[in-house]
Amino acid sequence: MREKQKNTIELRKDSRIKSVPLMKYKKGENIIIGTYDYNSSFVKTSDLGVEAIELLNKGHCVGNVQQIMSEKYCKEISIKSLILTLHDANLISAFDDTQLYLPKKRSPLAKSALPKISRYLFSKTAYVLYAGICCLAIFCAMYRPILLSNLGEYLKGHYIQYAILAIFIGWLLTLKHEFFHYLAALSLGVPAHIRLGTRYFLVVMETDVSGLYMTEKFKRYKVYLAGMISDLLTIGCLICIKAFLFLNNIQTGQAAIFIDIVIAFSLFGILFQFNIFLKTDLYFVLADFINIENLYTKSDMVIKSFLRFKAPKEREQMSKAVILFSVFRFLNYVILTTIFVLGVAGMILLFILQIMGVNVRNITNISSENMPNVSYSLVSTIFYFTIFIIAKMHHKRMKQRKPIVKILF
Repeated sequence: MREKQKNTIELRKDSRIKSVPLMKYKKGENIIIGTYDYNSSFVKTSDLGVEAIELLNKGHCVGNVQQIMSEKYCKEISIKSLILTLHDANLISAFDDTQLYLPKKRSPLAKSALPKISRYLFSKTAYVLYAGICCLAIFCAMYRPILLSNLGEYLKGHYIQYAILAIFIGWLLTLKHEFFHYLAALSLGVPAHIRLGTRYFLVVMETDVSGLYMTEKFKRYKVYLAGMISDLLTIGCLICIKAFLFLNNIQTGQAAIFIDIVIAFSLFGILFQFNIFLKTDLYFVLADFINIENLYTKSDMVIKSFLRFKAPKEREQMSKAVILFSVFRFLNYVILTTIFVLGVAGMILLFILQIMGVNVRNITNISSENMPNVSYSLVSTIFYFTIFIIAKMHHKRMKQRKPIVKILF
């Protein structure tokens, strides 16, 4: 159980501070320290920072630590920023003999057989099997294009009556996608948590894998791409099933529509990941590949600076990659917002016309059997916004760990 920690602490030279049990990971000239058991928090520091923390944990007060290190390195050293950063990242267990944090209990799933199963699911043998299924599916789709012929009908609106089923399937597939991220993290021994989050005006599920900072880059890609691998595997398996049913002349009826909806949503899920400006899986691949930590946070600061007609203050925010990402992210936000506003405005207009007695179906040129009830759509939109606000509030309440920061002496 974790007790509530104050937003600020009053540091004195005689203050005594102890950190939670920390792990260390060498990354270039810096060291990443943190823990899984206390809110999965991590910060970046130097050898001096690690040395200061070790002295604090041995019982030295703040003033004594500063004096020891200043005499040792022949320069004035202050550890105030170090302590405040550790405090913000929830990495301080005791302050002046006051207990701040107790160990956080691991998830029951992490103690189950899932970690062992996950290692098999993300082994080299498993990847070869996944590749084989996808290759077989591609061959089946090319040999019998009819297996994918119904997907275009969804874009034309011929299956609007299955909207509720599609939404339910979409959430299940999203949960499956995030669960594969969770399993991939467990296969590396990194705890993960699935929760509701928001992207602009979208409600999404997301997997918190903060502990990936303590693993090698190549292994991190395994977790980043696990969700897309699950989507490809789902599509491949379903195409192979359709091919088997087709070759054996087995009538599936409504089950075929269910399979088509799952394939369509899985394809959409993969395409969605390419919109890196919504902080999708491929965003993390890009940020890790170009070696820019907290790219999204830096982009937030750049966009806010531009909107205030001011130049970004920090040097890292002025890099070409961050500025370019910020510009395209802002344009992406404008385009998505315009589409969303026009869609909601059109729905409200149709609702007003329906109240006025105008034949909406003739205006939209959609047959009666496929035209959804406008009132129902409007109620669904209001319900969605309610869920969005709850998710937004929950996300702010749960977002207590600060991003990785540099501690400079």
